[in-house]
Amino acid sequence: METLFENDSQKNQAIVTPKKEAKEKSAKIPYKALFNSYYTAIFFVTQHQNDISIVNCNSTAERIFKQTKEQLLFTKFPFSTEIVLDAYKRKEPIEFKYPVQNRELTCETYIQKITCKRQKYFVFYVRDITVERQLQEGLRQADKLSSLGKVSSYVVHEIRSPLSVISTNLYFLQSYFKNKEIERDVSAAIENSIKGVHRITTVAENTLSLVRPGKPSKQYNDINTVIQQSLFWCKKKQNITIIKNYAQSLPLILIDPIQISQVIINLFNNAVEALPNGGTIEISTRKERKRKKNYVVVEIKDDGQGISTNDIPNIFNQFFTTKNEGTGVGLTLTKEIVESHNATISVESKLNVGTIFTILFSI
Repeated sequence: METLFENDSQKNQAIVTPKKEAKEKSAKIPYKALFNSYYTAIFFVTQHQNDISIVNCNSTAERIFKQTKEQLLFTKFPFSTEIVLDAYKRKEPIEFKYPVQNRELTCETYIQKITCKRQKYFVFYVRDITVERQLQEGLRQADKLSSLGKVSSYVVHEIRSPLSVISTNLYFLQSYFKNKEIERDVSAAIENSIKGVHRITTVAENTLSLVRPGKPSKQYNDINTVIQQSLFWCKKKQNITIIKNYAQSLPLILIDPIQISQVIINLFNNAVEALPNGGTIEISTRKERKRKKNYVVVEIKDDGQGISTNDIPNIFNQFFTTKNEGTGVGLTLTKEIVESHNATISVESKLNVGTIFTILFSI
C-alpha cells in the first residue's frame, strides 16, 4: 500500500511542522494593534458587588471619552449589574448619557460575555451615537413643524372671520359713543378690547407662519411706554410684587411695538409661572455702553425657581419645555423677535435663586 510518508519520523514531522508554523504566525498577528484600531470603543469589565469596574480598554475609548486609559480604569458605568445582565440576556443594547468635557455624549453599548484564563469578563462595545440621535431629533422636530403648520392653517382660518366681526363691532361702538357722554371705564373697556383683538390677530398670523414672526414694522418708540402697555396683558397674581425701575429720558429706539410687547409679555408670564408660591418680579430699563456701543437695556428679573444649568443652553430651542403644560414655542418666538430687531437676549439663572432675562437694543 502506498503511503504519503516513508516512515514514522517523516509522518510525525509532517504533522507537527504545520502546527508549529501556525502557532508562530499566530504569535506575530498584531492583536493589540487590531484591538486599538477598532472603530468602536471596547471595554473589558468585571463585576465587583453591584458595580461594573473597567479593567482594560482600547485607544478608541480614550479618543471618544477624552480620557487616558489610566483615567478610564477608575470610571464607573452609569448602570448597575442587574441592567447589564438583563441587557446581555435579551441581547439588546443599553443607551446611556456620559458627560465629556463641556457636552454630554449619547452612547450605545452591546454586551458580550467571555471567559479568559478562568476569569469571566463582560465586553462592552460602545458607540458614540450623539450625532445619530441629534439627526433623529431633527427629523422629529421637522415632523412637529409640519403638523404645527397644518394645525396653524386650520386654526387661523377658523378664527379670522369671528375676529373680523368682533373688531368691526368694537369700532362701531367706539364710533357710536365718540360724541356721547359715557363713563370713562366703558370707553377704556372698548379701547382695550380693540387692542386685544388686534393682538390676537397678530399672534394668529405669527402662528400661521410656524411661530416665526413676520417682518417687524418698526417705528421710534419709548421702551418704557411699550413695557407699561404690555403689562396690562400679563398674568396677575396677588402674592407677586412687581417692582418697576424705569430709567428716565431714554432715547427712542426703532422697534415694532406689537412684537416687542409680545416679548415682554412672554418673559413676564414666564417669571410669574416661576413663582407658584409668590415672590418678586423686577422690570428695569437703563442706558448702557458696552464694547464702544450704546444700548438701551431691558431686564426682567424674578426670585423664583430658576433654571438648571443643563437646561439653560436649550431654553430657546423649538419645542423645548420643562413645564407640564408648556408648548416650547414662547421663548423660541421671543428670541426670533429680538434678533429681528438687531438686538440680543441673554439669560442668567440659578436654581432656587431666580432668573434674569436681559435684552440689549442698540442705539
